[in-house]
Amino acid sequence: MQTPIISYEHLGESMTKLIAVVFSLLLLQVVVFAQEPLPNGTTELFSGSGNCQMCHVSDGNVMIENERDVSPLTLWRSTMMANSVKDPLWQAKVSSESAQFPELQSVIESKCTRCHAPIGYTEAIRDGEEYYHLADAQEDDLVLDGVSCTVCHQIMGDNLGEMESFSGNYIINDFHQIYGPYPDPFAGPMVNMVGYTPVEADLMHEAALCGTCHTLFTPYLDDDNQIAGEFPEQTPYLEWLNSDYPEGNVTCQECHMPRTNNGMIISTRPPWLNTVRDPFWKHTFVGGNSWMLGIFADNVELLNLTSSSEDFQNTKERTLNQLTNRTVDLDANYTILEEYVELEISLTNLTGHKLPSGIPIRRMWLHVTAYDLNDQIIFESGEWDNSGQLPDLDDGYEPHHNMITSEDQVQVYEGIMGDVNQEPTWTLLRAAEYLKDNRLPPAGFTSEHEQYANTAIAGLALDDGNFNREGGIEGSGADIITYQLPRAYRIDVEVCFQSVNPAFIDHLAGFETPEVVQFMGIYENATVEPVILASVSLEPGVNVVQNTHNQPAEYIIVEAYPNPFNSTISFEINSNHAENLNLSIFNQLGQRVKTIPLPNSNSNKTVVNWNGLSSSGELCGAGTYFAVVNPGKEEVRKSFVLLK
Repeated sequence: MQTPIISYEHLGESMTKLIAVVFSLLLLQVVVFAQEPLPNGTTELFSGSGNCQMCHVSDGNVMIENERDVSPLTLWRSTMMANSVKDPLWQAKVSSESAQFPELQSVIESKCTRCHAPIGYTEAIRDGEEYYHLADAQEDDLVLDGVSCTVCHQIMGDNLGEMESFSGNYIINDFHQIYGPYPDPFAGPMVNMVGYTPVEADLMHEAALCGTCHTLFTPYLDDDNQIAGEFPEQTPYLEWLNSDYPEGNVTCQECHMPRTNNGMIISTRPPWLNTVRDPFWKHTFVGGNSWMLGIFADNVELLNLTSSSEDFQNTKERTLNQLTNRTVDLDANYTILEEYVELEISLTNLTGHKLPSGIPIRRMWLHVTAYDLNDQIIFESGEWDNSGQLPDLDDGYEPHHNMITSEDQVQVYEGIMGDVNQEPTWTLLRAAEYLKDNRLPPAGFTSEHEQYANTAIAGLALDDGNFNREGGIEGSGADIITYQLPRAYRIDVEVCFQSVNPAFIDHLAGFETPEVVQFMGIYENATVEPVILASVSLEPGVNVVQNTHNQPAEYIIVEAYPNPFNSTISFEINSNHAENLNLSIFNQLGQRVKTIPLPNSNSNKTVVNWNGLSSSGELCGAGTYFAVVNPGKEEVRKSFVLLK
């Protein structure tokens, strides 16, 4: 292979400059070999990140902030993007879906590798292949480079922000142009060393660039395994569009690629380069998955990672800092009443998308604990067990609450996928709709936005007057929930977050693919503790000692889910009322169509179902109905919608 001719301007002007070149190269060797080498292979379109680090890793003089290397390659290599192919949970999930639907394996793997293994997928399709497979990605060092430099920096702006760009339908042409945010790039070194021409492009500032992969629609199957439609599996970009952030010009890059305090010289070559670029965006790509970053740090050799455990820990710390300082605002206050303490908790989303965001296997919840004067727990909602799971969840998940009155209720913010029969599912190819989506929307989020259908709130949160509403107006990005607690001396509130719901792991464990087996072995040693996003401690100071968990004053609360429904709806009645209760269904004309006696129970919570049939056995028509519980004093009603 012929050595390329380097045509730097002013090369050879002085021996001092020549020595500087040699010295910077020696320093570079130390940096390069401190960790496993990055790939330096090439394809028709792409070049390994090992080739980019020849100029874009600090030599100790440039790209330094607070005596730390903040160069693009150094920060990027320990991120989720750099390790998107090596992510053991992703590999396990792809293989489990293929195991469930072997006849669709090629479709599944091509869909998933499009964004997780873009180098391999793009080259395969360019070469005329119909599909690209996980096994091919696992064996190719260049593809294992993940979402690498020459992926993002070659994406064209032609279709960005349009529906046709989503689900990884980015456009990469063979122009060998590297798009960057700065004007008048010094092109010579890059042209001569790696064969790419740097070009200024405004698209590098735009959220739509991130939106091409961070907006994912997946096909779903009916009971006959036939494709029946598409499901909005991940929509952070669309949620961002339906928020106040675009108007304020706060893009994905502003939060996930923080700027340095000062501008930077962004290349070590030529050594006399003195153009300062300001702002300089750190390639930390900080998100919320600190859990997987911890797994990477603990399994560097097993997963054949190119970054060090220390660097993964550093990226994890940056992620934890993001989670605990820039995601949610917690406020709580209390009122001491004669029979109980009323606690009002307000949560406000500080992000530009739903919280939690991304694939609907993440969740956030409130952990509320009340103590008596002797520091004994007299009420606890939201505690987790040794597996990281929340006990006593209804039908596998908890409905949204506006008021909580008993310990077996917990406020969980999550997206719950349902199949064509409205049954909860963890299988992506069976996910047809959201049975529940009460993830906190961003500020400015409304049901009037053109993308609301793809980002809609689902379940009981729709009937909650203070969920994303303030004074009846949408867009607060907040939720207010009320707790009726025993008269307590101290109350602690924590906002908890899990990157992965343990129930999803339980589902995954049912498959025996090599990828699942490897992941489950890793999971055995992984932490299951949630991240505490925010916390507050209150001291009502009620000077009582209680050995039992007291119930608040008489109450009756009716909730319904899923709402709307088209098959079966469940009614949850929470009450400490002593009398026997009946539940009646009324139509909009006030006509009673069904009476459902409630069974006697030692529990304060009763759940009954209705299949849409009237007392005479006829199927009721579509429309709004009311579930009414009348204990003989005052009726409590809940509206719900029956679909066709």
